[in-house]
Order: sequence, then C-alpha cells, then structure tokens
Amino acid sequence: MIKKIQLFIFLLLVATNISANNKEFKITNNNDKTISINIMNEKEENTIYLQAIYSDEVLFEKELKKEKSIVVKIPAEPYLIILKNKNKYELEMGIEPRNGFTKHIDVKIENILYKERLENEDYKNSLIFFYTFAFIFILLAVFFNMRNTNKLLKQLEKNKK
Repeated sequence: MIKKIQLFIFLLLVATNISANNKEFKITNNNDKTISINIMNEKEENTIYLQAIYSDEVLFEKELKKEKSIVVKIPAEPYLIILKNKNKYELEMGIEPRNGFTKHIDVKIENILYKERLENEDYKNSLIFFYTFAFIFILLAVFFNMRNTNKLLKQLEKNKK
C-alpha cells in the first residue's frame, strides 16, 4: 500500500514538473548580432516585445499572426523578451551580445535603485525584529509549557500516594 502511495506521489511530481517547464517560446543566439525567437503555440496570435530593463522603453514590438519564428537584432542595453498571448505574459532575460552591452545605467536610475535598496533594508530590519520577537515568544511558550507539565506531573504523583 505504501509503495502505491509513493508511486502515485512520484508520478504526480513528475507530471507537475513536466507541465511547469512548458515554455511558450525558445530563444537562440545566431552569433551574428541577432537572436531567433521560436514560438511553440501554433493556435494563438502572439505579440513579441523587447523591453529595456532600466528605462522600460519598448525596443521592439511585433504582432505575429501566422509566422511562428522571428529574427531580431540584439539591443545594446539589457532587455527582457516578453511574449504576450491573450491575457498571458511570459518573460525571459535577453541574450547578451558577444562584446557585452554598450549602454549602461545612467546616474538618475542608479539613484532610484539606491533609494529602493534603502527601503528594502528598512523592511529587512523590521522583518528581523519581528522574527526575533516571535522566536522569543516561542521559547517562552515552550518554557512555560514544560514548567506547567512538571507541576502537573508532581501533583499526579502526590495524588497517587
């Protein structure tokens, strides 16, 4: 019986893993400053976006109706490849060119990222405080539970005599 349950759980995990790794598109580097994007689903209309990570600027956009493959020039700055079909989006980091990205973050965006990092550090500090406080309460609960259990056991021993 246990082996059947283990087999069932194993098959369930394998099936879940297979369906979780179902990608909607595949990206390949053509080694000539271009990438190929191949779309796996054939029935739906798709839109491909290349979006700059730091500036949120749309670098490339094309709606694909019949074609399921497209060749795009690799942008000079870090970017995301976004596939939109119906109301579903799939994201993947863009492939870096051979010589690396030529455009980098400007000072204004660095300041924004620094401010966000500071806000996250405040959040981390409060989270550490909360977890420490909760851990102390758990230790106190265990301590009082042990003390009260010992008292009850002593009373039971007195009542038996």
